[in-house]
Amino acid sequence: MMTPPKKRKAWDKDHMNRAVEAVVRKEMGYLKAARYFCVPQTTLERYVKQRRESENEEEISTKLGRKPVFPPDLESDLVSHCLLMEERFFGVTRTDLKRLAYRLALANNIPNKFNEKTESAGKKWLQAFLKRHALTLSVRVPQGISMARVKSFSEENVNIFFNILEPELQKINFNPNRIYNCDETGISIVQHKNTKVIALKGKRSVASLTSAERGLLITVVACMNAAGHYVPPLIVFPRKNMQTELMDGTPPGSIHACHISGWIQADIFTQWFRHFLGVVKATKSDPAILILDGHYSHTRNMEVIELGRENGVSIVCLPPHSSHKMQPLDLAFMKPLKTFYCQEIESWLKNNFPRTVTTRQVGKLFGNAYLRAATVETAVNGFRKSGIYPLNRNVFRSHDFAIHSGNEEHTERRDQQSSVHELRQQNGPDTTDVTASTGCSEQSPSPSSSQMHSSRGFVRASDVSPLPSISNAAAERSSRAGSAKIITSSPHKEQLALSQMKKNAGVVNKKAATQAKRLQEVARRGSYTQKGSTSKQMGKRGRKRQDPPTSSSSDDSDFPSLSEDDDWGRESEDENDAECVYCLGLFSDDQSGEQWIRCQKCLKWAHIHCAGNPKKKFVCLKCK
Repeated sequence: MMTPPKKRKAWDKDHMNRAVEAVVRKEMGYLKAARYFCVPQTTLERYVKQRRESENEEEISTKLGRKPVFPPDLESDLVSHCLLMEERFFGVTRTDLKRLAYRLALANNIPNKFNEKTESAGKKWLQAFLKRHALTLSVRVPQGISMARVKSFSEENVNIFFNILEPELQKINFNPNRIYNCDETGISIVQHKNTKVIALKGKRSVASLTSAERGLLITVVACMNAAGHYVPPLIVFPRKNMQTELMDGTPPGSIHACHISGWIQADIFTQWFRHFLGVVKATKSDPAILILDGHYSHTRNMEVIELGRENGVSIVCLPPHSSHKMQPLDLAFMKPLKTFYCQEIESWLKNNFPRTVTTRQVGKLFGNAYLRAATVETAVNGFRKSGIYPLNRNVFRSHDFAIHSGNEEHTERRDQQSSVHELRQQNGPDTTDVTASTGCSEQSPSPSSSQMHSSRGFVRASDVSPLPSISNAAAERSSRAGSAKIITSSPHKEQLALSQMKKNAGVVNKKAATQAKRLQEVARRGSYTQKGSTSKQMGKRGRKRQDPPTSSSSDDSDFPSLSEDDDWGRESEDENDAECVYCLGLFSDDQSGEQWIRCQKCLKWAHIHCAGNPKKKFVCLKCK
């Protein structure tokens, strides 16, 4: 038998627990248990007294110092509440946690030394709380996510997508070589993120060299399949005319396009799709699946739909605003690609100082980064993580949809059932007392539920700070929102054709109505012959014009003509149209800004240069 150590709280925690159990069960006395288990007798007496007075077992600890304010159960509930709030995109900050601790202690009548003036816990309490739960909690910088993504990424939308995808996978016998995913991303001559460097500790500002303050957008269309094969990319340069040297160093087989904005357009995506068909060699006997997002150049492109149907390519659209969770390229490929691209830019700037990166170097830099990122492992992991291949409907867990109210009700009901089960084991089979103690009912909780205690005898953190949720009505898609669908299917094609037909008919009707209204206005102004008028009139463009000069002693007042400054009849080619009586040219076809003049008798129009540049009045040859 060992002698008790002299150092404070140097005894073993398990030995103390066994000694307390032996005394409580009256198997040993205090002295015998203290000597047998090598624990201090006075400490043993204190723990035994606490065990007999309180129903809940106090955790025996060998640590010195002030005890935690909250009991272990309530502190565990506070940790769970922080994690649940983070899952619902409303993470608890340090300040929020200190205020929540104050309100929680006040609601449970727990003695504390918190600051009543600021109504929050102190900094030392926060540090000790995070230290006690260092294995579970950590302070992180969250990444922003839009409300549209939060609302749209729901269990219902995910199930709809997999219900559409599974029959298409059965048609190709789940062949990973025929499952493709394409997406667009933007790169620039300026790296979006700088690599960490070693600098002086405590220095306020650490800078890294870039080529410009802000670079032009260059769009890249990438595509890969579930077996690790990559389709050579399409690069869209922000310019009108293409130069061949811009493609130097790009990945082998890459194609290019130009647009002044650098963004993907419907005709450019059609160009890429033809390139895709040439690489994949899909036919109706050997079909392929192409998974993409709901961009208008994908889903409202009739030419792409026709090409897909003719060549046996089934185009499946992802649910709206869910590419961050379900698109393989976004999950596995895009981040390493941009990381490697930034490293290539930094290396080029270091080796070519003081030169800067321009669009002429982008092709080579992007090519090096693309070859580093385009690996078989990256493609396989992207499709596996999204649950597309191998097909896994349960790839997303309940916490991925935690903010939706249906999942929250399921989680609360599961917690209540587990609490009821625990109480049944403690109190026996009397379910009436259990139901009363837990306060469970089939009805939704009343507004005063925050004042109620849970089954463990304290007000929970979720009662003080309710968990946010999205109701079913708020999560419903609007009539204009997209959904997961097969783009090449007949229903979508017919719906798109009908939509385009209605749009074209609406444009024609609107154009005809505006033209008729404008011609009536022109006719009314052309017949206006008030004598002695000196008032000025404003055109639609805000330009002032004067009525033609009139004279009471001349017949010219009966034939008002347009001067060279009178351009009120040329505001918009969509609003007014007329035909020249000489060359038969239409006003809507006039792109050079030619001057027009009107016959004073038949009220028909003509180009000024066709009419011989009349100075005062104009009468066409037919009227003469």
